[in-house]
Amino acid sequence: MLYCISSQKYRNFFINPEPGKVKIMETPPPYVNLPSSQPESRFLPAFPPPAQRWLVKIIIIAIALLLFQLPLYMIGEVSLERSKNLSQVETQIADSWGKSQELSIVSSADNVAVSAELSPEIRYRGIYHVLVYTAAMQLDFSYSKAPAGGKEYLTLSDMNGVQSAYAEISGEKIPLAVDGNNLVLPEKITANSKCRVILNFRGSQSVKFVPKTENSTITVSGAWGTPFFGGAFLPVSRSVKSNSFRAEWKFNKFTALKGNFAKVALLLPASPYLQCERLMKYATFFLIVFFCTMLFSEIITKTAVHPLQYIVAAAAPVLFYLMVLAFSEHIGFTAGYVVSAATAVLMVSCYFRMFLGRMLPALLSGVVFAASYLINFVILRMEDYSLLAGTIVLAILLAVIMVLTGKINRKEMP
Repeated sequence: MLYCISSQKYRNFFINPEPGKVKIMETPPPYVNLPSSQPESRFLPAFPPPAQRWLVKIIIIAIALLLFQLPLYMIGEVSLERSKNLSQVETQIADSWGKSQELSIVSSADNVAVSAELSPEIRYRGIYHVLVYTAAMQLDFSYSKAPAGGKEYLTLSDMNGVQSAYAEISGEKIPLAVDGNNLVLPEKITANSKCRVILNFRGSQSVKFVPKTENSTITVSGAWGTPFFGGAFLPVSRSVKSNSFRAEWKFNKFTALKGNFAKVALLLPASPYLQCERLMKYATFFLIVFFCTMLFSEIITKTAVHPLQYIVAAAAPVLFYLMVLAFSEHIGFTAGYVVSAATAVLMVSCYFRMFLGRMLPALLSGVVFAASYLINFVILRMEDYSLLAGTIVLAILLAVIMVLTGKINRKEMP
């Protein structure tokens, strides 16, 4: 016997083995297997429909992660370009104000005491700002015998920054002669005499002292809370407060022969471009966290989410990095990060509310996203412990995924 389906009336025709007899039946017998209305895909294995659906979404997520690398790369290039613009502005201001200064002290004096007071200030050009300083320096030379032979002089790396330079000997003020980058001390120095040099100059970012003397003491202070002390060895004493600092170095003829130096650099907080560069290193990881949150939200709420909605929702975390860069240039990195994170979380939470159809899952997802941004910010601030903090976060995340996926019924898979 043979069954067939009529394309017009959707009725089954039963053909008897006896010739010429056809029987019409409204429904086929229960043992007749009709063709499936959902043919197997030629590209996907014959999984059950739910498993096939999840496999498709995982593939789409993987493709989306790869595609989102392009806008992330473009944002990184924008940050790099803005950083180069800042470097150009720093160079321009340094050329007109004074570059990083290096002062070499060449003297046969028995003792040289250097006292330098740095007065920092911020100079602006457009949205960029550069730290510069004015140095008020006093150098006291003590001689037990008159200088023999060679000249006594100071060498300053950028003479364009010099404002005034003169010597005081026995109450007489004598301007220092200029010989190239050298400021020559007067020849009136005699045995058992003292010479005081007053030197005022401008510079930017740092000042370096290279004493070539028998014994010298260098003391540097300034109204700045984030200095950096460099040199062949650390200062013998230092004090750093929230808005001031003071450091002291001592040199002798042995350390001077080795070309040792003392250096003070005035540091600004890390530029927003440098912090954005560090932030971008975690972008792919937090995108994965974002997609995992969406997947688990769909599983828990049992609401089918269209693959396009995954891609649209993930555009907000990508846009977050551009918003951080844009806001940081005007209101600082911390404030820019907070505003950008709040905007991204609000956008994603409202979008979740639209396609999940319920408020509670959307709020919980928003809390997860907000927590991920908070963790990211804390890791950025923990420079010395960022690797440890990141590893702990990864371990916790893996444990959560294990708990949520531990009861998946393997029998449902092929």
